[in-house]
Amino acid sequence: RRGYEVTPASSMAEGLALLAANPDLLITDLQLPDGSGEDIAIASFERAPMRPIIVCSGFNADDLRSERLSGAPLTFVAKPFTAADL
Repeated sequence: RRGYEVTPASSMAEGLALLAANPDLLITDLQLPDGSGEDIAIASFERAPMRPIIVCSGFNADDLRSERLSGAPLTFVAKPFTAADL
């Protein structure tokens, strides 16, 4: 509705494949059906260090443990949240 093109992925595998299209922003859940959202965040940061990353989770931000995300333009959003929060 606001003019953004959103390309959804329902798994880590789909999300990793979509990173090849070089999106402007990554939004991922921490828990994915086939892996960790942290892994897709790391892959995104390694491929495009300036790409913003939003990680959503019902867990807390302390569950993002990877030092490989140090310096990443990352924001954590706790569930539940509204579209306005996002």
